[in-house]
Amino acid sequence: MAAVARPIRGRLSALCRKGKAVCPAALWLAAAGLAIQGCLTGLPTVNIKPFGETMAGDSPTCNWYASAINLKTYWGDQEVLLYVSAYLPDDWQRPGDGVWRVKALNAEGKPIPFLGVLRKRRDESGAESTTIVPRTEGKKLRDCLYIVIDPNITAEGGKIKCIRPICILCEIRDGAWKPFRVKIPLIPERRSELTPMPEQQATLSLE
Repeated sequence: MAAVARPIRGRLSALCRKGKAVCPAALWLAAAGLAIQGCLTGLPTVNIKPFGETMAGDSPTCNWYASAINLKTYWGDQEVLLYVSAYLPDDWQRPGDGVWRVKALNAEGKPIPFLGVLRKRRDESGAESTTIVPRTEGKKLRDCLYIVIDPNITAEGGKIKCIRPICILCEIRDGAWKPFRVKIPLIPERRSELTPMPEQQATLSLE
């Protein structure tokens, strides 16, 4: 399942001036305006309790954005626009600590629900397993596309050294997770040693 992930550019490039700093939040608002003009693709509208809304007023925060186009899904070709914020406390130890908030729209202007973050573990044999925090059961979710965030955090000496989060677009139908998985690396709003550019900007499918 191939697609291309990139900063919110393309159709929005006319809004940017060369040599000028661009505010991703402003791009997000512009993208939302353009999105509602997109072709209808029939993606279901699903309302779930937001995960991470308690972040309001917390600081410091880190912000990222991205988009992905030509995603071949059960509901037709999809385009996804993303804006992600995170509050990570000084005593962060593992994914699930801190708060993440995700705003995502498809070309219809419909929100794509955010489920939570991935927590990876290795057993004694070295085999890796993943869970979603908070705990999520596919059979209780309505058919739709959903978003999970892989925080992709590197820590050293008890301190966060680097954050390169990845959005994972998933599909649930008939109460089950489907093989469709697309990784979308997120672009930092402000590049720094803590929030560098992603290692790869091509969207990859998980086997």
